[in-house]
Amino acid sequence: SRDIIVQEYAKLNIVPDINGIFDIDVTYDGTWHKRGHHSNIGIGIAIDAVTKLVVDYEVLCKYCQMCAYMESSYSKQTSLEKYEQYENEHEHNCYINYSVTAAKMESKAAVII
Repeated sequence: SRDIIVQEYAKLNIVPDINGIFDIDVTYDGTWHKRGHHSNIGIGIAIDAVTKLVVDYEVLCKYCQMCAYMESSYSKQTSLEKYEQYENEHEHNCYINYSVTAAKMESKAAVII
C-alpha cells in the first residue's frame, strides 16, 4: 500500500520531506474480537485519509492457547522441570503481548502505531 499512497500523493503534488517521510492525515479506529470490553484480542488500525488504505495496524493479545494448554496439562500430568523447560522455550513464541484491561487496548494500539 505504500507504493499506492506515494503514487496518489504524487498526483496531488505532495512530496515527502528530505528523509522520505510523508506528512499524511490518518483516521484511526480499534475493534475487539468479542463485543464490549471483555475481549482477549484487540486491533488498532490507521487508515490514510486520502487513499483510504490501511497504513498500519497493531494486534494486541492477552491470551495464548499454548500457554493455557500447558497450564492445564501441568496441573494434571507434567513435572515441574518439564513445565519450566517448555515455558522457557515457548516464551519467544508466545502470542501474549498485552496484559492490561481490554478497555485500554484501543488507546495502547494507537500509541504503538
